[in-house]
Amino acid sequence: MILYGIRGQQYQLDRKPFSSGGEGDVFRIAGVNDKVVKIYHQGHTSGELEEKIKLMVRKPPSSNILNQVAWPLDVVYDTSK
Repeated sequence: MILYGIRGQQYQLDRKPFSSGGEGDVFRIAGVNDKVVKIYHQGHTSGELEEKIKLMVRKPPSSNILNQVAWPLDVVYDTSK
């Protein structure tokens, strides 16, 4: 599966998630060992959640905090958004 970030970055994901939860599935990115992609289940998405994640991407915490927490670094979409 290929997804696209808001700045045009392309992400090739593994076929199957390595983890699943109530909100969504987590996929490994091919060739990237320290980042993953979370795809939210249909019933857990909203415009408000999308805007929150976009804000978090634009205003990340300091790098020493990023080593301690999971934080979105990009917002990804398939070709149909």
